[in-house]
Amino acid sequence: MIRILHAGDIHACEKHHKWVDKALDSLVAYAMNNKIDAWVIAGDSFDSAISVHSPAYNMFLGHVLALARIAPGVILAGTPYHDRPGVLDPFKSLPTKYPILIADKPSQWLLQAGEWHEGGEISDNTCKNGDALFSFLPSLNKADPVAMEVGANKYAADILASFAESNQIAREGGIATVLVSHGTVTGSVTESNYALVSPDLEFTVETLFSANADVVMLGHIHAQQEWINGFQTIAYCGSLARLVHGDHADKGLLVWDITAGGVSIQKFITSPTRQLLEINFNGPPDMDELEELAAKADADSSVRVRWSIDQEFAHSIDKPAIRAMFAHCEKCKLEGTINPIQSVRAPGIGRAISLEEKMGYFVETTGDERSLEALMDRLGMLQTMSVDEVVERVIKHGK
Repeated sequence: MIRILHAGDIHACEKHHKWVDKALDSLVAYAMNNKIDAWVIAGDSFDSAISVHSPAYNMFLGHVLALARIAPGVILAGTPYHDRPGVLDPFKSLPTKYPILIADKPSQWLLQAGEWHEGGEISDNTCKNGDALFSFLPSLNKADPVAMEVGANKYAADILASFAESNQIAREGGIATVLVSHGTVTGSVTESNYALVSPDLEFTVETLFSANADVVMLGHIHAQQEWINGFQTIAYCGSLARLVHGDHADKGLLVWDITAGGVSIQKFITSPTRQLLEINFNGPPDMDELEELAAKADADSSVRVRWSIDQEFAHSIDKPAIRAMFAHCEKCKLEGTINPIQSVRAPGIGRAISLEEKMGYFVETTGDERSLEALMDRLGMLQTMSVDEVVERVIKHGK
């Protein structure tokens, strides 16, 4: 049996620094206080282009060094937009107690007695607790000419199938097998509860199972989810912290107890993270509803308020009052959509001679025939009565 800590989608950056740091603190503390044989970070360690001298990079580096004092581990290369080419290279030469493997190309490695050995060859002396055969498929470059020619799914399927024979030999020798990859499974669900279905996605459940690994540890989708087929299990660990509005699920990591060809057991360990609260209004914000939301928010909450309102009423939104409601929160983001006034010209109105004819064209265009009589009455008042008489009749008498 081998026990592996599985995390991913860290997205270390200045924007998320505070909460990623807290979550990684929790991850390292768990590894320190509970025996593990190895740890896996399944891609997207960083959020975007990042300097090796930045506080966020150094924060992530410090946590990785702490993990490497506890057990051997691997960092998989994630989406090129997040884990930019070369950003993980400094980790390849770090002096650490246990080795850190940077998996930036498809490959198989044997973890034996706390050391990484490249290749899928299995020798007679590897059948011990804590040993496992790992297969790695980093995030695909969909601009690769071969991937573009055959499609991302076929390209990934061919690589995954190439791992199957070695995994079968390892399993027959009593050695646990693990596939670590980063990408989208058709039918997976995002943290905002959207199902992902497209022929351009990298994986299907069937192609991942075809690698013949006991466990498939995935990164990329921020919602924790899994698929089981007999002794095989595929699972996303989800992101380590809440990063986007619409994500309200618990965040954390998975801890696996894996046996060769047996039932693998996983445990979800939650990590500390913030509340991401949002509310949407089809019209002006309801201040009473906002007060209820503000009562739920705490100092660590990030709040987003959205509304959609016609242009002529846009000035009525009291943004300072809304911000004051959430002054105790870490962040309050206001997003208003202004619906522009749409002008529609009534065909033929320019040829009409009398005001009555013009109003007839107007009502025909707007489709509001019920208001024609009232409009004509008001126009007649403006043409024949003084201002005082109009005020007397309309305001005082309501006519």
